[in-house]
Amino acid sequence: SYEVHSLGADGGWFASSRQTYLRLRTQCNLSPEPDEFASATGFAMDELSERLTRATVPVRGAGNFDVVRSDFGEVLSYLVLEDSYNTEFAYQSVRDRELIPFAGRGIDAVGVERTEPPTLVLCETKVSDDNRSPPGVVDTSNDGLRAQHLGHLSDLLTATTDKVWNCARFARDGATQTLFFRVGALLQDGMLDELRIVSACFLVRPTDRYSEADFGSFLDD
Repeated sequence: SYEVHSLGADGGWFASSRQTYLRLRTQCNLSPEPDEFASATGFAMDELSERLTRATVPVRGAGNFDVVRSDFGEVLSYLVLEDSYNTEFAYQSVRDRELIPFAGRGIDAVGVERTEPPTLVLCETKVSDDNRSPPGVVDTSNDGLRAQHLGHLSDLLTATTDKVWNCARFARDGATQTLFFRVGALLQDGMLDELRIVSACFLVRPTDRYSEADFGSFLDD
């Protein structure tokens, strides 16, 4: 499946992605009880939201390695996978990573889908304004999309399986966690005929840089 999504000129996509980003960066494992929280801290709930935002949302920097730039691409990939394929996530780096001002390490997103057989989605995201098409992050970079996915698949029954099990720990509901554990068990036992695996690449490009050649070798191989 090859898709091109245009963000449009009305700005609605920006408001949606911004809202999702703020929600993920400030989401708590538990929801405070308003009266109890106010009594214990002296803060009202709207003050809590503002304070969490200041503490957990990174400051926009500059250059290709800015964490907000990287986060922006990952948030868009979450939205597209959730809306188009009903992909579900347990661990999301934008929400769950340890360090606030630095992007998470490892695979960008591990998702599952409630299909039969169940689907495991391994997603890598790149943001690039490289004037080449395809940009280097698709095929030629050592940490490009092609190299990353070949690595995930070559380590499928070892490192990638462990990542699925680890992601399950961060699930926010029991049904999603159970599905992650099921997928982890199938991988662990090498039962690949009972599992569908999708390598998903998500490339964010300025409109004036995009061409169909951006798909690179993925279009044919």
